[in-house]
Amino acid sequence: MRCLNCNTVIAESDVSCYSCGAQCTTPVRAQQRGLPVPYIGLTLMLVGMFGYVFLNRPVTLAMLKEHKMIALACGLAGFFVGLFIDAFLWWHRDKKR
Repeated sequence: MRCLNCNTVIAESDVSCYSCGAQCTTPVRAQQRGLPVPYIGLTLMLVGMFGYVFLNRPVTLAMLKEHKMIALACGLAGFFVGLFIDAFLWWHRDKKR
């Protein structure tokens, strides 16, 4: 087990860290490893951007800037929908622990 405050290795039976004195009651497997990656958000962002491009294929050069902005807006909307789904899944997973 590791201390959440100073990352010192301590025994599973220790209630507090001998180095910094912080309470250490969370086992290593239950500690968060880092920031989770929003895979669904990134996937829906790419689907939104490329989906708009493939659905509106014949674009003239004069309309390219407008269609590029709409494709980026679709990607951004897809990212936020996916981020909401990812946040719900992270919350549901942490709630089960």
